[in-house]
Amino acid sequence: DMHVMQGIQVLNLSGNDLESVPPFVYSLPNLQELHLQNNCLMGIEVSRLEDIDGLGHVNLQNNPISDDLKSQLQSCKFTVLLGNDAVS
Repeated sequence: DMHVMQGIQVLNLSGNDLESVPPFVYSLPNLQELHLQNNCLMGIEVSRLEDIDGLGHVNLQNNPISDDLKSQLQSCKFTVLLGNDAVS
């Protein structure tokens, strides 16, 4: 039920072998922390994540993120964890 999910502030989808971010994630207006570590993510819709106003932290550790995506993430308004480094 999307109405119930609207209040989610922290979402942990780590360790699920995800290849992409589930579309419902981009529709969570109160999301503050998103944990996506230990998946198979290669691409992420960065601009859609930036549209989530309160999002402050995204953990993408242990995903096969491309160098191009890493450079896009460096200019985001939220903090991103990649490997052992945080970029913001």
